[in-house]
Amino acid sequence: MFHRIKSPFVVIISFIAMLSLMLTGLALSASATSPTVDIEAVAGRFLAPGVPTDGTPALQTTLDTPSGVAVDPEGNYVIADRYGYLQVLANSATNPGYVLGDDCGGPSTPCVWTQGDVFTIAGGGSSGTDGASALTYALARPTGIAVDPSGNVIIPMQDANDALVLAVSGSNPGYPLRSDCVNGSTACSWIQGGVYVIVGQSGSSAALTDGSTAASSSLEKPDYASLDSSGNLILDDYNSGVVVLARSATNPGYVLGNDCGTGSTACVWTQGDVFTLAGSWSGCGSGSDGQAGIDWNFCESRGVAVDSSGNVVIADSDNGLLVVLAESATNPGYQLENDCGTGSTACAWTPGDIFVLTADPYNSGTSPSAGSPSLGTDTAVFFPSGNTFDGQGNLLFANNQYQVIDMLAMSSCSSDCPYGLATINQGDIYLLAGGATSNPGTYGEHGSPTSAYLGAWNNSAGANFLAIDNVNGAVVLADAPINTVRTFDGGEIAVTTTTYRAPPIREATTTTSTTTTSTTTTTTTTTMPTTTTTLAPRPRIRANFYFALDVTVLSAAQKSQLGSIARAVRNERIAALSVVGYSDPLSQGGAANAIGVARANAVAAYLHQRLVSLGDGAVTIGRRSGGVLKNRPYSNDRVAVLTS
Repeated sequence: MFHRIKSPFVVIISFIAMLSLMLTGLALSASATSPTVDIEAVAGRFLAPGVPTDGTPALQTTLDTPSGVAVDPEGNYVIADRYGYLQVLANSATNPGYVLGDDCGGPSTPCVWTQGDVFTIAGGGSSGTDGASALTYALARPTGIAVDPSGNVIIPMQDANDALVLAVSGSNPGYPLRSDCVNGSTACSWIQGGVYVIVGQSGSSAALTDGSTAASSSLEKPDYASLDSSGNLILDDYNSGVVVLARSATNPGYVLGNDCGTGSTACVWTQGDVFTLAGSWSGCGSGSDGQAGIDWNFCESRGVAVDSSGNVVIADSDNGLLVVLAESATNPGYQLENDCGTGSTACAWTPGDIFVLTADPYNSGTSPSAGSPSLGTDTAVFFPSGNTFDGQGNLLFANNQYQVIDMLAMSSCSSDCPYGLATINQGDIYLLAGGATSNPGTYGEHGSPTSAYLGAWNNSAGANFLAIDNVNGAVVLADAPINTVRTFDGGEIAVTTTTYRAPPIREATTTTSTTTTSTTTTTTTTTMPTTTTTLAPRPRIRANFYFALDVTVLSAAQKSQLGSIARAVRNERIAALSVVGYSDPLSQGGAANAIGVARANAVAAYLHQRLVSLGDGAVTIGRRSGGVLKNRPYSNDRVAVLTS
């Protein structure tokens, strides 16, 4: 457990146009350099599978083949267990709404939310009754989970051919519930802690009828879930197709088929219905670059992610390809091939069509090195899975044949780049984690991510499930064969402009109103200025900087992350950043306080340096007491930067 510094060092930085004060005197504290912790397990014990024990510290609990991981809005990690459990690693100080069990510390002791502990939130039961308590539900191979903006958990179940929602929020944000809850005749009612079938029919295995209602739809093997910005649910149905559950009232741009209803009737977007977006539902096959998405034959697709423009990237795993289903009007930056149509015609971005993003692995043969072109002949992607977008729009995925986590860059970067990379070229692939060819006994724990060993099955990586923790600036991966959930530093991925939580900035504008007053003898017209207030959102940024024991200097990755934070807040009329130092559990008293202050000074000094280089020199820094952080069970010191 961390010992928090009694008087934490906190720095407030205010950027106000009229200020001219400059910060001077802060300098990096000298110390012997040692490696920072880059990759580490946060839940589970290496090679120790077992049934989870409720309320156990995360690194003492047992996981049995984690088959999905997601991050909720508060930074808690939700973990799916292939053998029927859903658990949450409590990273936040308070429980955001999970219903916990009554078996912590004894069969009748209610669980109490405790940071750093793991709790069962679904599974372990003997039946699958719609609307029942999640803690009594029998989950049938849950996998590829997702968390919606309200904190509810979407659970695809491969062995039951349906997808569930675990109610974590107090009210239903719009999921279609059924009329056969609990006793078979009672309409479902949203109850916190309940679990509901929202797509598919438990136990059925038939091809989807396009445009069918969620209650009557059929799935084969739903594998991964994702949500678009309108709240519509995208499901990857293994080797059959990709479908969307329409939760929004209007279609945000998806190209639908022409075979709804009678077989010749064009599909019409209807809230609560399910539509095929891609896939022919004809079993394992392949596709042609630039063809219509609904004609593509997938072969064990194992990942689906929606970019900020609404396009859907799918891991066509056994075909060895990452492909994008174009749904936006214009290409946001994907590099396309030059062989669409006749074999010599350059691919033209067309909504509803699928385009290949990575080279055919069977015509190229080496593991990607840093900066390998994604469509070049020297790049190979074998059995990709678990693809997800980070806060900067880059595409992360597991490249399973090589037991690594790779990134397909969606933009270029020449300095302060994500993940500690020196430079990034749009369209190139970069190694982020994995690459060790043997297991040294520690799996590369507490070392560089690119020197880590990821668990493997039959020469394929087991880290098939990825999530982005924008709260703490980390990549989270479920390393299934070694029964752990691991994280590594994501650099600037903590900076995102898609989610705003901080109080808005108030900007005053002045308009003129005219009031006319009439009397029997005179008419007076008075013009008065009226001030109205417009709310402009400001992004909230949270980033953690971890230090090894006795180290107070910044690593290259930490400097990269601070550079991205500086770029995100520069030129804001008002922005406040708190830099808070925390002590190591092995340090005591004054020494702990001194090292925490030194580290916070180092973070603040470099942040100021980057802001000055970006043209934001009007900076004043002062101290205040207080500040709240969400402690996590790491074995290393940290300094946190928070906006307010």
